[in-house]
Amino acid sequence: MLILVASDFHFHLPYFTWLANAAPRFALTVYCGDFVDIRPQQPSAERQIRWCRDWLDGFPGMICCAEGNHDASERIDLPITEASWLHTLSLPHVKTAGKHMIDGLPFEIMGWGEQPAMEPVNSGAIWISHCPPHGSACAITPHGVDFGDTELGERIDRGWSDRGGWGHPWLLLTGHLHSCRSWHDRLARSTYNLNPQVGQFLGSVPNHIIVDTEKRRATWHAGATSEMMSLR
Repeated sequence: MLILVASDFHFHLPYFTWLANAAPRFALTVYCGDFVDIRPQQPSAERQIRWCRDWLDGFPGMICCAEGNHDASERIDLPITEASWLHTLSLPHVKTAGKHMIDGLPFEIMGWGEQPAMEPVNSGAIWISHCPPHGSACAITPHGVDFGDTELGERIDRGWSDRGGWGHPWLLLTGHLHSCRSWHDRLARSTYNLNPQVGQFLGSVPNHIIVDTEKRRATWHAGATSEMMSLR
């Protein structure tokens, strides 16, 4: 299964166009949050959300979307009819929260500020969260500031009891930090955290990661840079 992973477009429309055009080559697209960008020079939140809804409605494939902090109702001053806009789409090809089985792989998507379900984890599970866990290289800026989620980090560290055993997710796909120490990290000896990061909002091709679940490898593309790693 080939998965295309991207995040944090912040209403840079050329990136959305590229992602939709690239999607048919993949079994699944994962977008790790921050669709909108609330700044004076940008269109209103309502207009951005309307555009993003139309884009998701016409998306040419299955897509899993995590809610970013810029997408969350508490971050955007919206009318009550627009609140939680991402979770009320009701589009069969758009998964925005909860657990899903896709091509035989278990996925769980977390909303902004939410944590995974309190139950044993399938060791082959893939989690999708906007924020990386505290302590991960994917959550730490090049200057050493950790913006990771402390509770998520603790849960991954300790795992869940499963009839006397322990389980961790295989992959944790995240965004949030536009620049971090590394696009990948290995946590609790068995969980790989991946974060595509963001370029300078120039051009039409965003940073992205391609995950091959059969060959168990991930390839990061950032401008002219390409790096591959094994996912054991």
